[in-house]
Amino acid sequence: MAISVLSPCLQCGNLLPGVRCRPHNRTRCARFLNYVQSLSKNRAHHILIKELKELINK
Repeated sequence: MAISVLSPCLQCGNLLPGVRCRPHNRTRCARFLNYVQSLSKNRAHHILIKELKELINK
């Protein structure tokens, strides 16, 4: 999974530690969507592309 250190998926609290959130759940998660938006605004395109690829490929 292409998660950056800043990703809310590491600190979500909705799942047990070490359990990955499914892509469908991430697309509905406001924290994750805000994170993706902040990547775009901060021009962190390499991380943004990895996150979006993960969503598409799963």
